[in-house]
Amino acid sequence: MMEKRAYYYLVAGLPDLVADQPKAPLSPAAFLEELREHLHPDDFKALDYLRLPVDNNRLLSILQHQPLQEQQEGLFSTDVLQDALRDPEPLPRYMQVFLQAHQQQEPLFPGMSWQNQLS
Repeated sequence: MMEKRAYYYLVAGLPDLVADQPKAPLSPAAFLEELREHLHPDDFKALDYLRLPVDNNRLLSILQHQPLQEQQEGLFSTDVLQDALRDPEPLPRYMQVFLQAHQQQEPLFPGMSWQNQLS
């Protein structure tokens, strides 16, 4: 049976956001560190799914030989993503399947852009 965990105290303890505030009171990295300290490890691991779109965009930029834009932190470093072109084993299965299809120029979903196929 799955244990239910409530994090009301975590949400209540977050800094207030003000509409005209020039800078967020907490950087994404600091927020993740705060979450790491307070969430159950299984719940924190689930947050990884929220960071995968950053890795998807960086992987596509690498494959399309486009300059990498400054983005928030993903799960994988640029070096890991570049190395994955030769050995995709460290990446999630969906990325491995995508890389193989892209390298063979055989779309997973014909008629869709590579970006949509990866997403």
